Amino acid sequence: MKKSALVLTALLATAGCTTTSDSDVTPPIPPGVTLNAPIPADAVFSEQRVLVAFEDGSAPSMVELLDGPAKGMVLQHGRTLLDARTQVMTVPDGADIRDTIASLRQLSGVLYAEPDYVRTASVNDPYRSFQWHFDVLDAETAWSYSTGSGVVVAVIDTGVSSGPNDGIGSLVSGYDFVNNDSNAADDNGHGSHVAGTIAQATDNGAGRGRRGSGGRRPGLDRDP
Repeated sequence: MKKSALVLTALLATAGCTTTSDSDVTPPIPPGVTLNAPIPADAVFSEQRVLVAFEDGSAPSMVELLDGPAKGMVLQHGRTLLDARTQVMTVPDGADIRDTIASLRQLSGVLYAEPDYVRTASVNDPYRSFQWHFDVLDAETAWSYSTGSGVVVAVIDTGVSSGPNDGIGSLVSGYDFVNNDSNAADDNGHGSHVAGTIAQATDNGAGRGRRGSGGRRPGLDRDP
């Protein structure tokens, strides 16, 4: 018999976030990474913005280029990325990104300046096309930056269904607050959909879907 359960499910998410200390003003540079490396001739990047980090960790509202091929150009601050050190600067319409980067790298106090390279993430699971929620969230863009690890997310919903190959394989103990037991299995499908959006297995050539409401096929308790 189906139950209308409100279940707390804790799962180890495969997509997470990073934190940094406010006292760290120097951006972390991974081992083996060369700062201000030449831009490949075939590189694909945004024509509207560049990524800049300043030696003092600052986030200026605007930057005027004082030298180089883009001398005199003024860049506007867009936003600060999750590492709290990299600044997204917008460039004027029609600006040459390579010239802009060259001038930024000559500017005193700039630790590094890079194009905002275009990266794409894709999965090889047969039902990816039915996973409408990933498209709504633009999830694959986030995966281009990080797939995360070691993050525990609590999901308060109808429970969760899992599977060894194409389900949510990183679950920790949950609890059913309606039936007052530790069986957090999903009898509805919605909780699995939500939990699966956060931490389902993917890119493994597996996966199967099932009909959801409104004739859509989101594959509620399986990966894409």
